[in-house]
Amino acid sequence: MTLTDKDKAEVVALWAKIELEFKTLGKEVARWMAGTFHTTKLYIENKPNFPEKIMAALGEAVQHIDNLSEDLSAFTGLKMPHFDFYTLLIHVLLILIGAHFPNDLNSSMHAAWVKFFIEIQKILFPEETNDPNCFCIF
Repeated sequence: MTLTDKDKAEVVALWAKIELEFKTLGKEVARWMAGTFHTTKLYIENKPNFPEKIMAALGEAVQHIDNLSEDLSAFTGLKMPHFDFYTLLIHVLLILIGAHFPNDLNSSMHAAWVKFFIEIQKILFPEETNDPNCFCIF
């Protein structure tokens, strides 16, 4: 599953709307993760800038959508504790994007964002995503 030009255009188009709710969405992501997945609570509580940093990293990835492998420094700087943490983060982001933008997140847009997150996942966690025994949620 690779990102097509259409997928990239859809991700960039929706990001333009997401960017307007940057702070709100970031805070909701942190609140949902800490409240729903208790194993993430300590990590998030010890990183007070987590909401801003995760959304900034996502914005940077969107800006470099054509060269993701060359510039994911914002994500690597987050030092996410493990592969599962990133997987949970992706799910929470997709849920909140759908909640905030229900008219925009159609099946095509959802698929584009899933592919986008998978591309990031492959770069950040190559060992896990290349392991045939790994249960990857996507």
